[in-house]
Amino acid sequence: MPKVAAVVLNSVSRDARVLKEADSLAAAGHDVTVFGIRDNRDSTPEDTRESGARIVRVDWKAQSYRSIARFLRVVTVIICVPLLLLAFAAGDRLSAVIEWAVTPLTTGALLTGAGLYVARLGLVAAEGFSRSAAIVDASHGHAITTPPRRLSRWHPRRFVAALRRRLRGTRRPLGGIWKRLRVWLARRFGRVALERELVRQLRAHQPDVIHCHDLITVPVGIRAKRATGAKLVYDAHEIYEEVSQLSEWRRRRFRLMQRRVSGHVDAFITVNDHIHDYLRARYPKLPEGAVVCNAVLAPEDPPTDDGRLRIAAGVDAGQRIVLYQGGFARFRGLDILVRSAPLLPDDWTLVMMGWGAYEAELLRIADEVDPHRERVRFIPGAPHAELRSWTAGADLGAIPYENVCLNHWFCSPNKLWEYPSAGVPILASPYPVLSEMVLGNEIGVLLDDPATPIGIAEAVGALTPAALATMRENAIAFVAGDNWSIYEARLISTYEGMREGATPRSRTSAGSP
Repeated sequence: MPKVAAVVLNSVSRDARVLKEADSLAAAGHDVTVFGIRDNRDSTPEDTRESGARIVRVDWKAQSYRSIARFLRVVTVIICVPLLLLAFAAGDRLSAVIEWAVTPLTTGALLTGAGLYVARLGLVAAEGFSRSAAIVDASHGHAITTPPRRLSRWHPRRFVAALRRRLRGTRRPLGGIWKRLRVWLARRFGRVALERELVRQLRAHQPDVIHCHDLITVPVGIRAKRATGAKLVYDAHEIYEEVSQLSEWRRRRFRLMQRRVSGHVDAFITVNDHIHDYLRARYPKLPEGAVVCNAVLAPEDPPTDDGRLRIAAGVDAGQRIVLYQGGFARFRGLDILVRSAPLLPDDWTLVMMGWGAYEAELLRIADEVDPHRERVRFIPGAPHAELRSWTAGADLGAIPYENVCLNHWFCSPNKLWEYPSAGVPILASPYPVLSEMVLGNEIGVLLDDPATPIGIAEAVGALTPAALATMRENAIAFVAGDNWSIYEARLISTYEGMREGATPRSRTSAGSP
């Protein structure tokens, strides 16, 4: 059986696209292993799906902590040893400047003591990262290699903690610098440790095909390809250098990365025609690609509302529900959506079902516009296997993305299929793929650009029960004709083409099989 190693930088559990592709390839006879990472959502070392596809989650945090500890020790020695030598050599000169210094030896001794104390602080910081690595090992069932130790009264770490308590509530100009340094260390050494471990695992696995999900995994795939001779598939879920939250410097960095790796790709897959055409035009070394959309599995039965969404959100039976389900992130129009809640018609309630770093800001906005939470409710995200049953309780599904980058302009998120699969019409931003699908299949309505709270409320208020019923029927019919079975065939065809030495181009607009 041809061995496929998929690589993705998440825990895989919630990544519907990765799971569907792994299951489809396994059902087609491939030996599939997905290499993800352990994170807060799922730290299980291994799983095996019903299709036979394995999921291996790489443990990299302990290695990154150890790398940081080694780095701090080396830097401490490199900096402090020359400074100590300089302190002894310059003691006689400095004693003439420092009036209270009795002899050159005294000055040198004082500077030496200060240098040693700084060195101790560096070594203590390194020891802290080593202990963090031991804690991570312990959490995964390994023995702690660094024994715990009580801190003495005069230990530098206690001194620093006391100083921080003294300065609490006052302005600390170096606090921001130290925070940035810690973030930089974590990113730099974490990325290196993660890539090294992934390459090691791929080399040991010896796959025939390495399937890289998104740009950031392709450099790892290239290193493993050189070591194993495997074919390399680049699966672009989005235009990575156009992600909305990137700085300009990181955009330039990812453009250079995309240009550098494109010549090493043996097969190219992406999520819609618009992204395919953009990436092929900008990076002509990429091979002709196959469009594999984020469609859902073909429904086995009509959608039914068992009331779980309404019960969890505390929405009365007579109320209609506008639902947003998915990740809470900036620039997805979620703040605008929450601000629209008090302006919705009286018989509508907004339900926000999901998770993410932006949740705290959305809750703050909700407290501002709807302090008693009469018009907007927040509930946790649902397991992917149960998502259709949860979504079926809504009357309208929102995709109010903001036009802040090409990635949003050309987006075709999973929700474009997940809402219709549950029989829920769509309220979406008027961007190319969204417009083609929503208007072309008459499964929803479009917002103005840019969207406003009043505009969202007016669009919802203009929907009559008869219009919603028609859109619901159209949504069910749309998913019956445009589902994963179509795009699964394209994925398998791409793999067969690679084996035969040519990758056939398989394209069509999203929503038009």
